[in-house]
Amino acid sequence: MAFLVKKNDFLDLNKTKSQKFTHESGLELTLKSIFTPNFQKAWDAIGISFEKKSEKPLTSELITSISDDTLTRGQATAHAIAEFLIEDWNAVDENEEKLPINADNLFQVIANIPEDSLATLKNGEKESIFDWIFKSASEVAKSIADNIEAAKKKPSSATNGKKSTAA
Repeated sequence: MAFLVKKNDFLDLNKTKSQKFTHESGLELTLKSIFTPNFQKAWDAIGISFEKKSEKPLTSELITSISDDTLTRGQATAHAIAEFLIEDWNAVDENEEKLPINADNLFQVIANIPEDSLATLKNGEKESIFDWIFKSASEVAKSIADNIEAAKKKPSSATNGKKSTAA
């Protein structure tokens, strides 16, 4: 009897699977996995860019190269989150119109989150909304990994479950 192999595109699961999370503030985000390939590429690019800048000596040329188009690490992170992790949200403007998901609106959302809705960490500091998003997107990744692990353990329906050692 042949061994049936069902095609599983594990990378595709990281692109398509998402979960809804509700922050203490009432903000609802539907997030993709932290391992979404394009987010990982963006995250790597952000890290490399800021590592290279930190290796450069501080010079007047470096300072004068800063412009309105130069992103801070936080701005670059917001762009990556808005572009690749947030699939949907319940954020609306004063006219109750849904805000498009982009970095500028993400900053507006963050600015409107009440301080008292942020979790207090063990060290006494408040958890940033970025930390909450990363933690939640990591839960999506864990859910994908758990599903993959469960699928590996599930016996194939193409066999009767008995092992054959005959050659």
